[in-house]
Amino acid sequence: MSDEIMNSVFCFLGSVMHTDFSNLENCAKIDQLEAAMRLDGIFSGHRVGQYQVAQRHFVAAMVRFAQEAEPCKVNTRNQSEWSKQGYNSNGVEWLDRMKEYGYITYSLTSKQIRPKDKIKKLIQLENVDLAILAA
Repeated sequence: MSDEIMNSVFCFLGSVMHTDFSNLENCAKIDQLEAAMRLDGIFSGHRVGQYQVAQRHFVAAMVRFAQEAEPCKVNTRNQSEWSKQGYNSNGVEWLDRMKEYGYITYSLTSKQIRPKDKIKKLIQLENVDLAILAA
């Protein structure tokens, strides 16, 4: 068994599909995590313009990352490279803030992130009644 990390942030970002937002339970996880990240100041107070879609996409990727509960490689911290790959270059800043607010551990030397308990608990939906959301 190899110790090599298989997933990367770009893999998670690239794996987000429209079905992530049409599944009621998954959408509730995205909403809950996004609201918490906004309250902590990871995102600006309101989603406007071009960042609205980018933030939702990033949060959906972070939900997948937290569900995997495995280390993940950060491909690069170069914001222009993020843009070249088709992802919002604010992702680097958002990862830094996630580390600052205790959502992830982030080793700059190994270029790895790991989910912490805070993000895992936020996507568990313990206090959310999906039947009410479906109504």
